[in-house]
Amino acid sequence: MTDSETRLSNLLDRDEIASALVRYCNANDADDWEGMASVFVAEGREARAEAFSHIRERATTLMPIEHIDREQHILSNIEVSVDGDTASSFSAARVYIVGTRGGEPILLMRGITYTDTWVRATDGWKIAGRKHHLVWMLESKPIEGAQVT
Repeated sequence: MTDSETRLSNLLDRDEIASALVRYCNANDADDWEGMASVFVAEGREARAEAFSHIRERATTLMPIEHIDREQHILSNIEVSVDGDTASSFSAARVYIVGTRGGEPILLMRGITYTDTWVRATDGWKIAGRKHHLVWMLESKPIEGAQVT
């Protein structure tokens, strides 16, 4: 393979991994548990999708919120390093979580990072391991009269 072909292959791999990270976040925001699980390796994917379907209920036990109505993930700072059929990535996200506490609307804003290991599978790059890290969290009240849909 020429240097140009190697560089192009590396760029395509990095793009596929970055796209999978965005797909994961978009699936999470859309309550698409199968879609979230689809970016992970096949082994355990069904159990992972089932676990994801309860993610909001579990999250309320870890955060100062009683009910989660909606989330929005904004992904950034994506770094990808490819080495043959394995890769690693780091990405940051801001997550906005709208819900209720004590019957009142609440907005949680979180800064998180994902540190992932990847493997090339027959159906594309898949996450083989993930470390999720909470960097910061703030809360606010939504503007009175604003409607969340």
